[in-house]
Amino acid sequence: MKTIISLFIPLCVTMSLEAQELKPFKHDTYGLYGYKDGKGQVVVQPLFDYAGNFFEGVAVVAVGGKWGYIDRSGKQAIPLKYEEASEFSEGLAAVKLNGKWGYIDKTGAIKIVFIYADAKRFTGCCAEVTMIDGDEFRIDKAGNEVQ
Repeated sequence: MKTIISLFIPLCVTMSLEAQELKPFKHDTYGLYGYKDGKGQVVVQPLFDYAGNFFEGVAVVAVGGKWGYIDRSGKQAIPLKYEEASEFSEGLAAVKLNGKWGYIDKTGAIKIVFIYADAKRFTGCCAEVTMIDGDEFRIDKAGNEVQ
């Protein structure tokens, strides 16, 4: 019984930290965005021109026209180097670099190359993309066209 309790307590603490709801807020004076917890306490200082909601443990943020991702402590998880970025979905996020869209994983590794004029987030197995020539279709997580 002692073993079960000692395993249960760390699990509860971990779940409560992960369940902590952080919401973006805009600072009244500076006009920059940060994050507050459910009690209204500032957890991440307002340093961002844009701050999105957390999805899959990270949030998309922007500073000076560069987009990237932070973790719940405010630490940069993926460098702010993209021209645009979307929230993570299904383990991937659409990001724009050098005028083209592609997909990265939560380590920042490129998973689908930057060849698209537009790219939407993954829902289920697929994401909608648009090629430079205007051709629209859906792709799977490997970048293959699907019907």
